[in-house]
Amino acid sequence: MGYAGEDRERYAYLDLLATALTDHEKNLDNLIKRLEKVSEKLSLIVEPESKEQPAVELKIVREHETLEDLLKEAKDILLE
Repeated sequence: MGYAGEDRERYAYLDLLATALTDHEKNLDNLIKRLEKVSEKLSLIVEPESKEQPAVELKIVREHETLEDLLKEAKDILLE
């Protein structure tokens, strides 16, 4: 096989690699967007009662939604 055949194979490999990396970048971007949505939802769920109390003691910030509803919504975002 001459140089032309080797170059073709090399470029085909690089093209495949570039395509795979582009797809991976798109998947990571999608995951980051979903995680940002979840983070926003979770930040609406709870806030510490006071700075002195441990973070375990939390209260629901939005009273019209239950903790379970908000966690389910966050889970659904991640499963999209």
